[in-house]
Amino acid sequence: MSVDVLDGLRDALPDVTWQDCGPVVWPVRSIKSDEEVRRLRESVRISCLGIEAGFEALREGMSERELVNVMCAKMFEEGGSEIKFTSLYAGLTARCGPTRRHAAR
Repeated sequence: MSVDVLDGLRDALPDVTWQDCGPVVWPVRSIKSDEEVRRLRESVRISCLGIEAGFEALREGMSERELVNVMCAKMFEEGGSEIKFTSLYAGLTARCGPTRRHAAR
């Protein structure tokens, strides 16, 4: 669940007492099915191709946003369907697509 979804739920349900279920959920989630392993491997393959395309396209004067666009375009070309975040940025004000949590810092 994203931070935005959780914040929306908290706003919509102000009288609910929220509990951290991590101690129960994380041990179960740590055991992967064969399908989950296959999907993780495919995600890594697609991500690596995107990063490689970024290195190949990198040139002096290129902005972080231009570089991320090249990388994401390659990931979509290879079958990526959702890119949740990129961690490519230089400096505190140059983030590409900050999350609410990062923007609040």
